[in-house]
Amino acid sequence: MTTSGVRISIACMALTVAGFILMYVVPAQSYLDLGSTSGGKFTPDKWTSLPVAVQISTTVAAGAKLVGSTHFETVIQNSLASWKAAPNFQSPLGTATLDTLSGAQNGVNLICFCANNPGFSNTDGTLALTVTTTSGTQIIGANIFFNPQPSGICFATDSSVSSCPNSGDTLQDLHTVATHEIDHVIGLDHSAVVRAVMFPFAPDKETQLSWDDAAGVAQLYPKSAPDVATGGISGTVSLSGSGIFGAHVFANSTTGTNPFSGFPNIRKTPIGVLTDTSGVYTILGPPPDSYEVIAEPLDGPVDNTNVDWAGDFGQSSVRTNFTTRWH
Repeated sequence: MTTSGVRISIACMALTVAGFILMYVVPAQSYLDLGSTSGGKFTPDKWTSLPVAVQISTTVAAGAKLVGSTHFETVIQNSLASWKAAPNFQSPLGTATLDTLSGAQNGVNLICFCANNPGFSNTDGTLALTVTTTSGTQIIGANIFFNPQPSGICFATDSSVSSCPNSGDTLQDLHTVATHEIDHVIGLDHSAVVRAVMFPFAPDKETQLSWDDAAGVAQLYPKSAPDVATGGISGTVSLSGSGIFGAHVFANSTTGTNPFSGFPNIRKTPIGVLTDTSGVYTILGPPPDSYEVIAEPLDGPVDNTNVDWAGDFGQSSVRTNFTTRWH
């Protein structure tokens, strides 16, 4: 389809899988992984020394705005379990252990409500921050720091509470934030799919992973024998014959079927990627289904400041001078 000079082209083969049409292409890098670009090729950051040891500190900063009857460390364990149960995904993270560290320590992948945390203050609106350390494209360390006293917010550890002790604060589900931050540890960046856990702006509560989340982690660390067959959709987004860099392209199911129905922690959502400097995209991980492919500018609510796709490719910005188109 072509409108106002913007074209979305799709190259695929049709295969029959479990009675549905599955579009498949030769695999290529996709999703918003953490990583870097060399020679125009994006390479994701990954853990290579597996399993990754994770420690949860039971030492919580004084005055931390935590409410609920569930312990902080239990919430973190539940969030870790959510990712480990994702279809087609072999988690790089090992079993988390408990410790009493009050701050980051060399050689330790720590999750904590530490009194001292880098990169944010109690007044800047940050709920949590994940800091990863890499050597080349190898992730060699990661820490998750929760903000003990975020301005205007208190963290709920379960549904036993309906309000914060301070009437001026708003409840924020801790499980939701933890699940998002743990995926940064795994190696994913933010997603422009609004209903994804990796969307950069936290909803009050959303603990179920999306198709977009599950597809992303499965491409980084696939199981040798997948739980559900998946394929891919590939093509180019162009304007007047020139590829559009940084367009958000997503595949949206047009049916009511759910090939992931055996995984109750997975919600049906679009699966999205961003185009490279030539306007090329490859969406890997869609299960057997029928899809509409949509391309939109990365101009809000998620923009390049949330994902730094332009910086990854050595560009000053992504292109946003087009309107949403579909195929």
